[in-house]
Amino acid sequence: MVFHPSCVATEKGGRSASVSVNESVSGMRRVIDGLEPEDSGKFLTWKGTEHAW
Repeated sequence: MVFHPSCVATEKGGRSASVSVNESVSGMRRVIDGLEPEDSGKFLTWKGTEHAW
């Protein structure tokens, strides 16, 4: 599966980005912990919702 981390507050994302690094990474870790084989090939957001290809 592939992640969309969101617009993260980094040098590239800028100060006005909607998500902090900690929020994005914590969310992705939470999603990873719950992945199942049927999630293979999906494009998920850091919140675990499916993102359109």
